[in-house]
Amino acid sequence: MNNVYFFLLFAAALCVSSCVKSEYSYPPHSAAPAPPAPEEAVSYVNETFDNIAKVDGQVLPPPAGWTSFALAGVRTFQTGVLARKGGGVMRGAMGSAYLSTDTVNDFWLMMPPLDVSDSTATLSFQAGLTYSSASTQLSLMYSAAYRGGAEAINLSEWTELPVAAAPTSSGPVEMTAQAPISFWGKGGERNVVYAAFRYRSVVSLESIAADDADRANYYLDNVVFRKK
Repeated sequence: MNNVYFFLLFAAALCVSSCVKSEYSYPPHSAAPAPPAPEEAVSYVNETFDNIAKVDGQVLPPPAGWTSFALAGVRTFQTGVLARKGGGVMRGAMGSAYLSTDTVNDFWLMMPPLDVSDSTATLSFQAGLTYSSASTQLSLMYSAAYRGGAEAINLSEWTELPVAAAPTSSGPVEMTAQAPISFWGKGGERNVVYAAFRYRSVVSLESIAADDADRANYYLDNVVFRKK
């Protein structure tokens, strides 16, 4: 009887330690990413993408401290992309699902963690659009709960802000300056916000087969975050 009693106690202890569901979802056999240390969150970003020179046929990594990953499909943001804009040539970042064979393309370009510990913490950027399509949206996503890793994206922890961009059907890309976005009070106890640009396009398999899938290209430039 004693042996049975101790076995039941041992099984209960195991269940307490292993049966409690984590607040976050991580891949099996991997440790939860550590939250960023205060010194890892940045207080200033001024990304023009001008120092990334794209070579035809070459997929370049995003700027230092940034990450790009796909939640659906295989596309990611391209950096160092040349595009015409009023007054000259733009070197920026582009999200495109043109000629993709995936019905859903959902990929993100994430900034370094941002220090939002006072009321001056704001983000501004420019966005452009060609081949406007109802199937495609560009959003700015932000989260105070995120801890890192594409596998740990829980959309319920993110706030989505649609990005406004004037469509350009021909000629230079028209870049639309976005009003500064304040992150004051949005960083939780850590005073840290993760911000990412999200490209999402959903089309039908029939439209892909007919070579008639209508998807937009989005451009980003002059991403500035500052905390004075």
